[in-house]
Amino acid sequence: MHYASILFHFSYREESIYVFLRCEDVVARVQSIQTFSITLTMNANTPNYRSECALSTALDVIGDKWSLLVVRDMCMDKTRYGDFLSSPEGIPTNILANRLRHLEESGIVEKKPYQLKPLRYEYYLTTKGANLLPVIQQLAIWAHRHIPECGAPPNWFLNTKPEDLVKNHSGAR
Repeated sequence: MHYASILFHFSYREESIYVFLRCEDVVARVQSIQTFSITLTMNANTPNYRSECALSTALDVIGDKWSLLVVRDMCMDKTRYGDFLSSPEGIPTNILANRLRHLEESGIVEKKPYQLKPLRYEYYLTTKGANLLPVIQQLAIWAHRHIPECGAPPNWFLNTKPEDLVKNHSGAR
């Protein structure tokens, strides 16, 4: 029995992918060449974390400068696109759309339609997203203690619990 080994190298999003094929029963003398193709389906939404470090992975998911602000706004009962745009930080519309999509894909928020024509959504924290509340609270406390220009977080915010944020989203606003 003869074996042939073939190594393919692909590049996707600056990542190297190697595919190793071992073919059995290769005839020593090639009588015909057959063309074949390999289709690799790569989901663009497949997470690509920098390392297995828990902090690094968390930052890959929510470490940009906008995601936690969107989550903060949801803690303040903001649910609609226009609500998020009205926040004082002034998130650009294209970034807001991207962040909402990313947070939904990450399981941190869910969207539910509130209007069909034109189709518009409200966004709500999932249990996974609500569990970010203590992180946000501690960041706010840290900033207040260590950054002189930073205001104090409101007491209602500090007293809120993650379970207070996960509501029945039946459409009532």
